[in-house]
Amino acid sequence: MRILFICYELPPLGGGGGRAAIQIARRLVARGHDVSILSSLFDGLAESEEDGGVRIRRIRVRRKRQDECTPIELLSFMWRSLGAARRLAEELKPEVTCAFFGIPGGPAALHLRNRRGIPYVVALRGSDVPRPEMAKHQRLHLFTGPFLQRIYRKAAGIVSVSEPLKQAALKVAPEVAIEVIPNGVDTDWFSGAARQRLPGEPLELLYVGRLKEFKGVQHLIRALPMAEAKLGRAIRLTVAGDGPHRAELEKLAAEMTPGRSRVEFAGWLEREALREAYGRAALLLLPSLVEGHPNVVLEAMAMGTPCVGTDAPGIREVISNGEDGLLTPPSDPAAIADAVARALSDGERWCAMSRAARAKAERLSWDSIAAQYEQALLRAARSGKEGACAT
Repeated sequence: MRILFICYELPPLGGGGGRAAIQIARRLVARGHDVSILSSLFDGLAESEEDGGVRIRRIRVRRKRQDECTPIELLSFMWRSLGAARRLAEELKPEVTCAFFGIPGGPAALHLRNRRGIPYVVALRGSDVPRPEMAKHQRLHLFTGPFLQRIYRKAAGIVSVSEPLKQAALKVAPEVAIEVIPNGVDTDWFSGAARQRLPGEPLELLYVGRLKEFKGVQHLIRALPMAEAKLGRAIRLTVAGDGPHRAELEKLAAEMTPGRSRVEFAGWLEREALREAYGRAALLLLPSLVEGHPNVVLEAMAMGTPCVGTDAPGIREVISNGEDGLLTPPSDPAAIADAVARALSDGERWCAMSRAARAKAERLSWDSIAAQYEQALLRAARSGKEGACAT
């Protein structure tokens, strides 16, 4: 099967959506399919290259940052991808298209359906779906809402990364059918076994992700003095990532970090360095107000690292409270400190959570997730240009 993915960001650009796209694409190639990806060009990246058998073509857009894409930059990709997708379709003759993110990838997939009769699947990832928690994108969603309705209704299949995201998408187009396929994890690369003892001093805590206000890193920093007081031990919080909130967070850390504890802003880590960071950490912390289906939690779990996250959409579906991690109320530094102290004050409990975390990751390998995408794409390809997912 010849497949064209449309994904506006691939590593090293952006976050989990692009990482999921390339992981799934590589495994579809390994399963015998011909896969190409249309994405964004950025400084230092090639316009055309191959990755694990996947052809990647990149188009020039107005993007200025590796970690951040503004609404105007999203619309830049959406507009320029229309012609680029049409030219790629003429060259590669795909049998089916998969748009990662309804916006900005969906319009190009819809364009190919209308112009060339190529059916498409939409993979909903998080920020592309209107939700109250994504207030920052409200203006963009007001503009794109009518487009999303048409994109959903004309799709031959829709995949959501989580049940809460599916329910949010159904508010846009209640009549469509949506399949939930979660994110996966590379359990061969992130291959740490469940650990038998709690790491030593200082206790290492880790955050991985973009530095935006809704990600809640400010609450982690405010929790550190309380966690140190409860544990009576030094704590080091490593913040692996970057974004527009970084300068403000660095200032807060300088004001808040007490005694022996400290915060290290490491920026984006290369893949091997990230794996090592997961392996050193006693806990991964994810205090976001909302997520799609966070890759970073699965990566940490695969390394046997338990997680403390907020009881928020997209996170509560991954972390089983009290089993492989702990959940806290959103925006609550005191609750985060309590959860950190609870997880790290009992070595036996921590080891049990480590074992459960690794076991969960093994059930969510990218191989199994790619197999589910394969079936969704095969159904779409068979449906032909009349294949819609409306019920």
